[in-house]
Amino acid sequence: MMNLYELYYNLIKENDEMLGEFYFKKLEGYCVKIDAEDIKMAAKFRKENIKKKLSYIDCLGYIIAKSNGVKFLTGDKEFDGLENVEFVK
Repeated sequence: MMNLYELYYNLIKENDEMLGEFYFKKLEGYCVKIDAEDIKMAAKFRKENIKKKLSYIDCLGYIIAKSNGVKFLTGDKEFDGLENVEFVK
């Protein structure tokens, strides 16, 4: 849900609220519950990778993807070299 929040924000920031609404409705059903354990693991992951300056949301998304056995899709070069990552543009 947090990654959807980030996507929606960026689309409306670019003055495309209709596109933001389209993707929000399209992707909302694919969101997974944020588990308390995922939050703790994401905080530890962020601390371990502090030099990469990863965002809180991206760390949480990465951990949730990993714990659900799916690839973490990102365009952020800071995730280069980490397992379970697929780069998209």
